[in-house]
Amino acid sequence: MSDITPNRIPEKAILSFAQMGNPMFEFKIEQHHNDFYLMLVVDCEKMDKNSGKFDPEYREALIDDSLTGIQAFVNRPIGKIERIAEEIKKFFSVEVRVSFNFKNYKYLDQIEHKIQRAVKQTSRPEINAVISAEGDNPVVRLGLYNFKKIFKNSSEGKTDNKEFIKELQKVLGSEVDLESYRWFTTSGQK
Repeated sequence: MSDITPNRIPEKAILSFAQMGNPMFEFKIEQHHNDFYLMLVVDCEKMDKNSGKFDPEYREALIDDSLTGIQAFVNRPIGKIERIAEEIKKFFSVEVRVSFNFKNYKYLDQIEHKIQRAVKQTSRPEINAVISAEGDNPVVRLGLYNFKKIFKNSSEGKTDNKEFIKELQKVLGSEVDLESYRWFTTSGQK
């Protein structure tokens, strides 16, 4: 191992190394407790079809929407940063954890308000819609809280979740494209 003290790493060299093979992306390093994190900074506006600054090449470089099943798991977006971290460990003898970090997300407040207003016009106005982001995935999440499942015959392949998203998208029309977000439902409050 190198003679790097626990609270210091060659940050500039590591960032240059990460940037070298990935010029489209911005990286930063943060320390949390005794762990260093290499973070790929996701530009939310470039990832989101609803932002007005959507960049399909940028999004495609981070995620491959065409992958399904095991291929989607094996090639998950965080793997891009994990591979860089492995190279950093070999080259610098420094271990870094990996995560996504987000910038240019203020516009999401307006999107969230539009979605919340649209929810009030659906058959499930009690649902609370919240937009958030997680460090393990570069795609912004749309959480649908207070979502009580109504069990029906699902022989047609319909689920409450998918049916509600369709209904919500219909209310939103072309104002907001919900496919830009990973969505989840929970019966919990937010």
